[in-house]
Amino acid sequence: MVEEPVIAKGSNGTVFAYKNKAVISRKGFIGHISQGIKGNRTIFYKDIKSVEFKKPKLYSNGYIQFITSAELATPKNTFWTSEKFWKDPNTVIFRSFQKKMASDFTKLYEYVMDNIENYK
Repeated sequence: MVEEPVIAKGSNGTVFAYKNKAVISRKGFIGHISQGIKGNRTIFYKDIKSVEFKKPKLYSNGYIQFITSAELATPKNTFWTSEKFWKDPNTVIFRSFQKKMASDFTKLYEYVMDNIENYK
């Protein structure tokens, strides 16, 4: 039986959440511009230290970031996006003016947090 992931497509990548891992795919123009051609990034829940999630506001984008170590945690500026924001391999951003995108990421975040809690 193949597990169906929870999927959320952001501006610079798509996140596929499974029961034991999250996979970030950078297919598409913006994904390749921000990350280059690296292929998928798999992050197992056992390796996650924390998950940062910010819902978009009227004038700022939202994001989800999977933090696997303290060195990877970078402060996010979602109004004036910096290069670090787009280049972080564990971060996917979503636009403030796309409500479906924000809704999809909220569902994905809740699914991931439930599975991390169950896993640990």
